[in-house]
Amino acid sequence: MNFYLLDVVDAPVVHSGYRIFIAIVALTILVEALVMLLMKYNLFKKALLDSFLVNIASLVIGFVLAELVNDIFNSYKLPDLLLLCAITIGVESGILYLLNRKHRVPKTLGTCVVMNLASYFLFYLFTLSR
Repeated sequence: MNFYLLDVVDAPVVHSGYRIFIAIVALTILVEALVMLLMKYNLFKKALLDSFLVNIASLVIGFVLAELVNDIFNSYKLPDLLLLCAITIGVESGILYLLNRKHRVPKTLGTCVVMNLASYFLFYLFTLSR
């Protein structure tokens, strides 16, 4: 199985059907919005919108990178997975900060790290069920 692990989406999910792909993306957006709410980063509606925007951005970057640097996307090695998670956090925290300049950078970065750890953990659970 080839993993395109940039924010909880893998290529086999896309190839097995868009309904599953959409469900995974929707669950990711919801989970990350709930993390923002629990961390008192934003109210739910704003958190949901922000989560949608940052996840769409990281998906686009993920699919572009998958075409350019395919090696790290087909690896189960921990360094490669950590690199993908770091890319996701970098992309999403930058956009999240631009959407919420009222928050300081450390608060945005901390929130982004926690929300992505939660979504990557859920992705891991999903892969166990396959």
